[in-house]
Amino acid sequence: AMTPDEIVDGLPGNTGETVDSLLAAAGPDSSADSMTRDRISVLRACQQAARLSPESGLALLDALADRANQHPEASGQFAAAVLLQLTNHTTVRETARDHRDKIEALAAKLWEAGANHWDTPPTHSPWRGWLQETINSWPGSLIALSVHKITAQKASDPEAWSGLPEPDRQFLEATIRGDTQAAKLAQAACADKLAILHAADREWAANHLLPLMDPAEDHDRALRCWDAYLPSRRWNTELLQDGLLEHFNSICGHVDRCSEIARRGFALQAADLCLQNGLEAAGGTQPWLRQFTGSASEATRTDFVRSISQFLRDQDPEFIAGQWHDWMCDYWEARIGGLPRRLGDTEASALADWAILLDDDFPAAAEMARQSGASFQEDSMLPFEMHRAARGIGRCVHLLDNHPNTLALHVATLLGNTTRENLQRLDTSMTVLIRRLKDLASEAAFQPLRDQARLHGWGHAVQ
Repeated sequence: AMTPDEIVDGLPGNTGETVDSLLAAAGPDSSADSMTRDRISVLRACQQAARLSPESGLALLDALADRANQHPEASGQFAAAVLLQLTNHTTVRETARDHRDKIEALAAKLWEAGANHWDTPPTHSPWRGWLQETINSWPGSLIALSVHKITAQKASDPEAWSGLPEPDRQFLEATIRGDTQAAKLAQAACADKLAILHAADREWAANHLLPLMDPAEDHDRALRCWDAYLPSRRWNTELLQDGLLEHFNSICGHVDRCSEIARRGFALQAADLCLQNGLEAAGGTQPWLRQFTGSASEATRTDFVRSISQFLRDQDPEFIAGQWHDWMCDYWEARIGGLPRRLGDTEASALADWAILLDDDFPAAAEMARQSGASFQEDSMLPFEMHRAARGIGRCVHLLDNHPNTLALHVATLLGNTTRENLQRLDTSMTVLIRRLKDLASEAAFQPLRDQARLHGWGHAVQ
């Protein structure tokens, strides 16, 4: 097998001969196990050659596309490896900038070769997600390389940029057309790059990419595209206005079918929209929340509430108080009233974490937690944060200083609603907090917590 240096040295004047030698060294496609030791060795040498010289990597891709018909399996495997190397390397931006014309011409050629000859077996699995699938596929890497080229071209002369050049439009439209496995991967890859392509050509993206995410047009396709988009979830006002928010609302009731990372991304984006005033196009936060709550599953609603806590825990008290009065308090009150649907147990417990983010409004929020029937869950934020506060650190020290009586009653209420299984996980955190509250709270306010501590085997903390 040739070394990476030999590949780089041989490509400028003898590209065809060099690639033929590599394919010959890789062995025949018809072998029982095509990924033999020899083939893997050649594949790695090609990747290293692309790392040493991106220009050599592009030359390899050009020659592999020419040989896709004669060597469909090996040429496809090598092309996927070289594309992955080019797009993941730290110099990909420089490669895209310095070889724009070559990439533009090569993209359509590679797509035609791949669509006709290279295998893209369906390997999607719920725990991996479509974004991960695109990263590990030649269609996904090809889209990524093309988007890097588009970005570099736009950055070279922003004032002259007037949208995607026609060759790029034709290439992208060809990749997302149809329902082959390669097209599905290209659609998902474009969804991941939605914000970049929308910024490059708003009209084109609105007409060709956003419809991919509309479940009314193709439900399964929309799920794939949302699954790829949500891990990064980049958005702006123009994207929302052009249809992203409408499709986001439509997919809400079906997001449980997406991968775990996409489901978390959906909850984080919903929280981001509420906290960053992204819902003006929907008539405001409260009307949108009613629609969201009516469509989302309890798991999605719970993840949304936890995402709000995650965003707010590092914010200034003034910002948190503003969000509370703008919409959070009203949302919680509506959920207590079962509007627009019954408040779930895990959702109620997640809402209780909002209380400890507050200061002046903490007593009102603690009362709302009591009305909600909230309890401690395995992932509740309160035990961890209050354990830190009891030691004089963290963002919740103010509750011990300003509201010890209310906090003692609040903790007692949550403990009274918590299952024994979850209580076993709270032993250390609760012991430290109970001892601290014993010193700070009044006897009347502490008595319910003392009763709960003795009931659950923490009597030593209240002696």
